[in-house]
Amino acid sequence: MSETVILADKGYQGLQKIHSNTFLPIKTSKNNPKTSKIKIFNKNLFRIFLIKLK
Repeated sequence: MSETVILADKGYQGLQKIHSNTFLPIKTSKNNPKTSKIKIFNKNLFRIFLIKLK
C-alpha cells in the first residue's frame, strides 16, 4: 500500500494519517501567506488531480 500515491483535495485531510503517500494542497493563513512555490505546488497538484479524474 505504501507504493500507492493518493492525490486528493482538502476534503480528505484525515487520509494523510492513514496513508503516508497522500498529497493535499498546502494550507495557508493570514499569518503565513502563500509563497510562489506553494502556489506552483498547489496548481500542479490540482492539474494532476484533474487528469486522474478524467
